[in-house]
Amino acid sequence: MANWSNPTLTSLYTNFLTELKARDEDLAKQFDGQTVSNLITGAIRWNSSVNRWQKWSGTAWGELATTYALTGLSTTGAASIGGALTVTGAAALNGGGTSTTPATADNSTAISTTAYVKAQGYATLVSPALTGTPTAPTAAAGTNQRQSVRAGIWPSAEISSTGTRVMTNSKGANKAEFPATQSLLSAAW
Repeated sequence: MANWSNPTLTSLYTNFLTELKARDEDLAKQFDGQTVSNLITGAIRWNSSVNRWQKWSGTAWGELATTYALTGLSTTGAASIGGALTVTGAAALNGGGTSTTPATADNSTAISTTAYVKAQGYATLVSPALTGTPTAPTAAAGTNQRQSVRAGIWPSAEISSTGTRVMTNSKGANKAEFPATQSLLSAAW
């Protein structure tokens, strides 16, 4: 709005206050929506039509910076990012953040959504339904704890005449007897 070459020493007194006021108005509005002339190179404005800070090159308004370093950023309501976002340090997504679910075969460092994890088909921790041929470490000799038993340590099993299951380990010792209806995984060793 203002001609930034004015006022000059030759300006009339009646124009002097008007010219100063026009400059003050430009500054108060941060040049937003203003058409100014003779603006100094390097002047900075807020452009509300694109929601960006811009810098005057002497001939045109351009981006103030390609990267802004923000000490803190807080939003209320929805916020979106139009390009890549890099977070250095911790990021808190209060209220539940969402992400695009990667393809099931994705082996990248992309954020894994709940849908992605469920699609992997892993067994749950409570009452897992194991398929295929699950493996486990072989217990050390003399182990007397409640734990999974690997078939390799108990190669033979038979039902005795008393109705109990008798299992002998690969060394021919450490017999275990328990009701034939009891699962190997739930037996107390």
